Amino acid sequence: MPAYTVIVETAGDGSHAAERSPLIERVEKHGGKYLVGGAPVVVVEGGPDVQRVAVIEYDSVEAARTAFETEEYAKYSEARTKAGALATVVIAEGL
Repeated sequence: MPAYTVIVETAGDGSHAAERSPLIERVEKHGGKYLVGGAPVVVVEGGPDVQRVAVIEYDSVEAARTAFETEEYAKYSEARTKAGALATVVIAEGL
């Protein structure tokens, strides 16, 4: 059953953007497919500080979890934190 990773990034100065390129390769390596990635967002409800939203489709919850348990993701997460960005990352099983 497919699973979707949703990443909502808020705040920060964007200085960690250079760290995203290796993530794209990692996502694809683990069978992920970006459905939404970095496009401008329209906040309908909630805080106005949403900077970036990504939605990634995987074949399963297990595949999604594996993709986020990598050294590449740990480096990106650290760079994002240093840039003052906050992120909520969730994995949800599809229908």
